[in-house]
Amino acid sequence: MRLNNKGDTGNQMMSLFYVFLMLVVAVGLSTGIFIFFGAEYQFKQIDADEMYLKVSDCVLQNSLGEIGNNFYSVCGINKPVAEKYFRVKICVNGNSDCVVSDSSLFVLGSDFQSCVLKGIKDNSNFPRCVNGFVKKGSDNVEIIAGSQQKIRRIA
Repeated sequence: MRLNNKGDTGNQMMSLFYVFLMLVVAVGLSTGIFIFFGAEYQFKQIDADEMYLKVSDCVLQNSLGEIGNNFYSVCGINKPVAEKYFRVKICVNGNSDCVVSDSSLFVLGSDFQSCVLKGIKDNSNFPRCVNGFVKKGSDNVEIIAGSQQKIRRIA
């Protein structure tokens, strides 16, 4: 019969700490795998908002002639990235809707009809668009900016 069992208490406490540590590692590993292989991130609306703000600031700070002739360098926009992921249309004093208008100051991308469809909020495959008006002197400038960028990590 053992009379001195105080030494075993330390071993039992260490086994509880070991189980807790393994649980923390398992939860961390599971969370990391879920984030890495999870669904794609949707930043289309945020990208479209940022592009609209950048283009509207550019329209307000520069002449319309400079924007029409050299849009990318005047507005400070990276051309390869913009051509791959964004769509921008700038119309000046348009009497008709800028989405279907053939006369515009600058056009990047195509298919601006998808910007006005009602059902695109539920479908993640469509681009997200922002359109608005900017007053530049006596001109009303309509800007349509959209993003079709999908962000996903593929292992």
